[in-house]
Amino acid sequence: MSIRFHLEAHAELLEAARWYDLQRAGSGGKFLRAIYSAAVSAAQHPLRANADQDGFRRRTIKPYPYWLVYEAHPTYIMIFAVSHHRRDPAYWVNRIH
Repeated sequence: MSIRFHLEAHAELLEAARWYDLQRAGSGGKFLRAIYSAAVSAAQHPLRANADQDGFRRRTIKPYPYWLVYEAHPTYIMIFAVSHHRRDPAYWVNRIH
């Protein structure tokens, strides 16, 4: 199963990685590896995370305060957001269309 990122989700991923690198050199790379690991796990087991009423799933990015918000399709997962826990949980819904 492949992994696809919405363009805005990819942009916020890179922005968060840059922020972590500014806090401590090398920590942005660790953040990216954690995201990649969670995305691969979601692709391998796409239905493991509970779906909301619209079919979107969230996977926690440990040890970071982020969620990977995705939708499972038969041959891929589409990641719509790399969302900080303090953000409005629905800020990304305009990306669906």
